[in-house]
Amino acid sequence: MGLLLVMGALKPLELLSYNTLFWLRGQRSWDDRVVLVAIDDDSIRRLERFPWRRKYYAQVIDVLTKASPSVIAFDLIFSESSADDAQLAEAMLRNGRVVMAQAMDATGLPLQPVPILQESAVATGHLFGQPDLDGITRKIPLQGKDDLALGAVATQVYSLVKQPIALPDLTQPFWINWPGSTRRLQQYSFVDVLEGRVPANAFQDKVVLIGVTGTGFDTMLTPFDQAPATTGVYLHAAVASNLLQGNSLRVYFDPVWTAVLLLLMPGLSVLLSVWRTEIQLAIGATCGAVWIITALILLHSNIWIPVALPVGLLVCTTIAVALCERLRMNWLLQRQVRYLWEAYVPDLMQQRPDWQPDRLLLPSTHPKSIRAVVHLANLAEELGRSQSTQSAISRSLSVALVALDVKGHVWFCNALAGEWLGVEVGQNLEGVLVPHWYPADQWHQDIWLLCRGQEIEVREVEAHDHSYSLTLQLLEYKEAQKVTDFSFMNQQGLLLVIEDISDRKQVERNLEKQVQELERISQLKDDFLSTVSHELRTPITNMRLAIQMLKIAQSDKQRQQYLGILEQECHRERDLINDLLDLQRLELGQNVLELASLNLTIWLPEIVDSFETRARTRQQQLSCYVESNLPEVFTEARSLERILTELINNACKYTPPLGEIRVFARRLTGDRVLISVRNTGVEISPEDQVQIFEKFYRIPKSDRWQQGGTGLGLALVKRLTSHLQGTIQVKSEDLAAEFIIELPISYT
Repeated sequence: MGLLLVMGALKPLELLSYNTLFWLRGQRSWDDRVVLVAIDDDSIRRLERFPWRRKYYAQVIDVLTKASPSVIAFDLIFSESSADDAQLAEAMLRNGRVVMAQAMDATGLPLQPVPILQESAVATGHLFGQPDLDGITRKIPLQGKDDLALGAVATQVYSLVKQPIALPDLTQPFWINWPGSTRRLQQYSFVDVLEGRVPANAFQDKVVLIGVTGTGFDTMLTPFDQAPATTGVYLHAAVASNLLQGNSLRVYFDPVWTAVLLLLMPGLSVLLSVWRTEIQLAIGATCGAVWIITALILLHSNIWIPVALPVGLLVCTTIAVALCERLRMNWLLQRQVRYLWEAYVPDLMQQRPDWQPDRLLLPSTHPKSIRAVVHLANLAEELGRSQSTQSAISRSLSVALVALDVKGHVWFCNALAGEWLGVEVGQNLEGVLVPHWYPADQWHQDIWLLCRGQEIEVREVEAHDHSYSLTLQLLEYKEAQKVTDFSFMNQQGLLLVIEDISDRKQVERNLEKQVQELERISQLKDDFLSTVSHELRTPITNMRLAIQMLKIAQSDKQRQQYLGILEQECHRERDLINDLLDLQRLELGQNVLELASLNLTIWLPEIVDSFETRARTRQQQLSCYVESNLPEVFTEARSLERILTELINNACKYTPPLGEIRVFARRLTGDRVLISVRNTGVEISPEDQVQIFEKFYRIPKSDRWQQGGTGLGLALVKRLTSHLQGTIQVKSEDLAAEFIIELPISYT
């Protein structure tokens, strides 16, 4: 039975017993907080051929948002861009609690949502799930490489929004406690939800999953759904239901438990041997029935214990099995000693000139039963000397070395490996590396490739604020001249080399930043030259056109009109050149300040009054307020006047009739003053706020009278403010924009 267990021959029987126990236990209720929006055959027939355009998903999110669900999770992979991505992303942002899915393709590369959707999602969850031989998925890893399983992420969002839900140990597999048939899950057709035929309270405060249930898509079996099969979306619905109800399956099946059963069976065989066959069969059948009933009772308490192995042991265990196993172990020990001797003696580095290794394999005075042990002790002594030499060499290396077998058990590691990984000889390296240093699936895949003679790429990871390179390579033992066939032995090992590459990565990052900065500067230069040339040519073009029209004008009125255009374009060209020159002087630090004390209480209203006529003409309300206790400011009046003139002029330009323009000044804590210009009727988007102080950046849609401009005004304001040792920022909300200037009371 032990051999059958190792070979996996009992697994189909164990899977069958699992399904039978679930069938005997009966169906349970799915958690009513889990709702499925099913992309079923009816939805596919009524909308369009699947896969659909993503506008449908955006529409269904908007419908669900009105119902206020706790979270919406998509059991769909949006890894390729489409024309509707922006619409879907906006719908996701409006909802604010949408979880997207990711998976891996056949080559192990991640299939992640397109960037715009990934950024709009509150989180992402993986869809990794490995079905067993019978097609039923019984467990999944909750923790993937970068994120949790989709059902776990949805539950986690629900926990943050509604009530805390404790997650199990993320490092352990999550065993699914299938509630019942997937048809009993609360679910609605996608097209019915889209067309508003489902009441909103059906989704209120629920965990809503959206996935495909149509025939032929992502088929999957459950203990209650095998003919016909169901689809993969129900897997994560079951995970969410288990987590919400706290009734995931607890599995008590580990090597220690199996070993106890194996050790008890020989004693049971001896006990049974004193009875006749009929009683032996009755005792075996009774013990098997008791075990099955116990397993069924425990399953009602969400605990699963194996059935096939214990029942099989009760049926198949005999005294001959125990005797044969002991003889087999003795035979293997003798062969193992001979193999190790022949494989390693030629490579030992501390051999004496008169030493004859083969002599120790000849018959000696020791009893034959312990002769193999004596040979093994002699070999261990010589190997110890070689190991000491190798350890001294490995300690002087600047890399971490770990030697292990293909099952992950460490049999050698140097001091750096112990310091970086915290690993010791005898540990299983997989438990140390996974998942922080190595993804679990990638670890098993790399070992599988190495054992088949294929090379793998060097991995680079970030851990403990350092960068490391991980090189995993095959460590093949030197084959000895065999005296017999040892094909049952695994003659392959693995060597993991870890190198600290933090300095190299830092150099690479610095070089990359420098290249990016040079590219940015080059692009800014090109954009500046292109924009300046365009802005300078535009007035000249208009002037040439006005001159041409003057030549053919038939009346004084037309000539006056074209002369006005010519004068306007000349002023525009002059203003553009002056602004460019002023900006150039400011950037080169050639602008000399003429500092003087300035009484803002008197000076600021005079500046505002110069715009009173213009504001009244446009039916705008212009006001100015200065705190009475405001001290005099030691600064340059000419630069400050130009700053405020530009800001008030822009406010008049973009404020609609009946709008309000307010200029305000007050003292801040410390030796600083604040001057703000606020106007209503226009709102500056966050995207425009980031770029509004850049050269030539304008928001034409906000210019209600299409008065135009060079796009240099606010750039000049920004630099003049900095030149006065001040700061300027823009705030905009509720159809209002406010530019806030902070200046020191005394320029230093």
